[in-house]
Amino acid sequence: MAGINRFCVMATLQAARAHLLGLKLDEAYSWGLNRACYSEDTFVLTENGWKLHSDVSDAERIMVFSIRDDKIWYEKPNTLHAYQYSGKMVHFQTKLVDILTTPEHTIVYKWGSNRPWRITQAKELVKKRVVLPAVADWECQESDVECVEVPQFLKRNGSIGPSLLSAVKIPIATWLELAGYYLSEGGMDSKNHYLFSLAQSKKKPDYIDKIRYILRRLPFHSHEYSDDTMVRWNVGNKQLCEYISGEFGEGHREKHIPSWVKNLPRHHLVILFDSLLLGDGSFRNGRFIRYSSTSERLAHDVAEIAVKLGYSTNLRVAYASYGRRDTLYQVTFRKAKYHDVTKQKISFEDYTGAVYCFSTSTGFYVTMRNGKVAFQGNTFYAAAKRGFKGGSGGKRELRVAENRPPEAGPQVFRLGDDMAFREVRGGRTLFTIGGKVQSEADFKRQVASRFGEKFSAAWRDALDLLGNYDRDTLLSQSAFYKEVYKPNRDSLVEKWSGLVEAAEVKKEKTAGRPSRP
Repeated sequence: MAGINRFCVMATLQAARAHLLGLKLDEAYSWGLNRACYSEDTFVLTENGWKLHSDVSDAERIMVFSIRDDKIWYEKPNTLHAYQYSGKMVHFQTKLVDILTTPEHTIVYKWGSNRPWRITQAKELVKKRVVLPAVADWECQESDVECVEVPQFLKRNGSIGPSLLSAVKIPIATWLELAGYYLSEGGMDSKNHYLFSLAQSKKKPDYIDKIRYILRRLPFHSHEYSDDTMVRWNVGNKQLCEYISGEFGEGHREKHIPSWVKNLPRHHLVILFDSLLLGDGSFRNGRFIRYSSTSERLAHDVAEIAVKLGYSTNLRVAYASYGRRDTLYQVTFRKAKYHDVTKQKISFEDYTGAVYCFSTSTGFYVTMRNGKVAFQGNTFYAAAKRGFKGGSGGKRELRVAENRPPEAGPQVFRLGDDMAFREVRGGRTLFTIGGKVQSEADFKRQVASRFGEKFSAAWRDALDLLGNYDRDTLLSQSAFYKEVYKPNRDSLVEKWSGLVEAAEVKKEKTAGRPSRP
């Protein structure tokens, strides 16, 4: 006897939640939602760096991806879907790709690099060769930051008494280049001698000249000295040391790049990126660049900047810590636009655990699993809610719609396993399902025939249940999951499964067949 699983409960409660919050989502369309989520060890690119889905706060924006123009930008997601899952997952796994999703997850792909993007469910691509997106164009907001201000500082002068040093302004380009040198080649003592230091091998004379030039542009005195193999610089200034330490960390394992720097416009990030690579970067035959660091946080920050600069990015552990040796992290950058995934690298595998997915306005967002960055889809809940123009089926209707004015373009809804296209022609609302055009009344009858009384009853239950919670709880992604869905999940599965079973028995009796035991 067919029943209702936990996902159906989540889908219905999410639709009722949207309805109560005033979002424009017809409850009938949500019943056909697919389970479309990532494994729990998948990270999301947020405005504050890479985070697990479960660690993203309600106020944070995430990096979304648009397949229409290959652009990425930050925006707040619509909602977070989270539930326990036990069953088959689809694994896309190569040296540069690692995506683990539920079978119904939205995947954007091509059959070849010169072909147009297509969208389908992950399960449809198992044992097939596909091309996946590897890079995107970051739509960053322009910034009016021209200078960095090192705050004023109270200097103690022994018996003479303290004196207040004025704040110091440094041009942003100079500051970013200095930061790159510090993160890769610098040292800091902000507790004893307040010494900022840089060092470089004599084998890199061009790099030495660059460091000399940038230090001369600072309003702080520096001292240069050298030995047989290295050139070194010291800046003894507590004001500078405390500011750099607070912004970028101190100690090779604690270095990082603050979020405000990572979110600067592209032309600023290029300055920082280039100075980082001059220190700890290595080049391989012009094909790719590799950056190394003993700071895991810094490696993740560099990977984020590389994504924003249009590089295909992969982060890995080069070797683990052993004895006095620290773990070394390596970030590899390539300019390749696509990832080629052979059919042997896409397969089903068993999985038990939590799965997560954000719904976004574009239908896609930026993730990372095991250090490999991906630009892939979100739940079909978002597609139903916003009218995303894409999906399997209906290609002819979509091509025709592209040539119409924007206001005449179709909206797309998920109805079971079909895509339903809704548009207005000559003042009439028409629906196209499976190539067949029908009126709104015909469409509503088809919805009713699919979902019938069992959905109406479940929908009323969902609205009644959610009516017991305040708006703040419904608005919070984490509170909704912990306080609403999880405590009521199992009882609703049992109750709504009974509705389905009763409907099937009634249908069999009406058809004149004995019901199954």
